[in-house]
Amino acid sequence: MDKSWGSSDRLYLDAHTQVEHIEIEQGGFSSIHRHWCKSNLFHCHAGILIVRIYGDPLSLTVTRSETVAPGTHMVVPPLVIHQFFANSHVAAREVYWTSDEKTPLDPNDIERFSDNGIDETLVTSAQHVPGHPDYELPVWLVCAMCSSLCLATQMQVKDMDGARRHVCRQCVTTN
Repeated sequence: MDKSWGSSDRLYLDAHTQVEHIEIEQGGFSSIHRHWCKSNLFHCHAGILIVRIYGDPLSLTVTRSETVAPGTHMVVPPLVIHQFFANSHVAAREVYWTSDEKTPLDPNDIERFSDNGIDETLVTSAQHVPGHPDYELPVWLVCAMCSSLCLATQMQVKDMDGARRHVCRQCVTTN
């Protein structure tokens, strides 16, 4: 299946387990999201995958960032807000499972706080080497008003239609 960041091919699916082979283009990133009932394991075969863990999707506070290199993996438990980013072309397995035998796996168990995408300029932003003490991966979000892709640092949180949404500075000043 084509994704905006690359492709995902289902290798296995049963009542409690799902396995996907993912290919992520350099600069490809997932939405900031969480899964309600399933754990998410990333096992990297090639390239460098960076997984960011967020404390809160609206404050954009990154509490942890891990580099998943070839031959290594990382597990994201249910309810943990996260996002992946490919610092190079990535080939990986993504494995989902439910830990409760009574809870069937739902392949659509995802709550998104931003969009997927690809932007190769992210690779050369800030410090260039994952693992460098000053390495900072920029967060890109879609403006709730004009749908522009903007750096999170150029966004503000605004109450809209009874919900808090990310809005770019240009829309905030013109509306």
